[in-house]
Amino acid sequence: MSNKKDGLKYEKIVAKALMGYTSFEDIVTTIASGAMWFDKEDLKGKRGNQDYIIQVKGTKKDKYRLSSEDVYKVWNNAYDAGGHPYFVIVFAGKFKYQMVLLNVKYVTDKIEYVCKKSYLFKESTTLEFASVIIKYKEDLFEVTFDEVLFINK
Repeated sequence: MSNKKDGLKYEKIVAKALMGYTSFEDIVTTIASGAMWFDKEDLKGKRGNQDYIIQVKGTKKDKYRLSSEDVYKVWNNAYDAGGHPYFVIVFAGKFKYQMVLLNVKYVTDKIEYVCKKSYLFKESTTLEFASVIIKYKEDLFEVTFDEVLFINK
């Protein structure tokens, strides 16, 4: 299966899982998988009265490196759209589909942080993750664990 087909498949699986197993509602895919200037990222949805802009990344490997560019991009696109940035990493491996749901928040205070340029998620150790500060140029983002879903389909 091609990367594009895999990506679309992951988006559909995540949309269905978020609607069925979490408090998200009204999940829709974006036009052309976020390729249009006016409709960015992969999914949009609501949780309570908050709009979310969701980026989906999938892998058939047992690890995924979340880069500072990915974090900045989802935050910036969500900010432009007036929504909250959200990241979902899909591991299509040992557990069939393990989805790691992550919140992204811009860090505004001036406290010194231990920053990373990226964070390596591993399928087997994901549940141990709490949060990490990711640095993109001069901007800092806190990526925090929300929940993990195991979908056996």
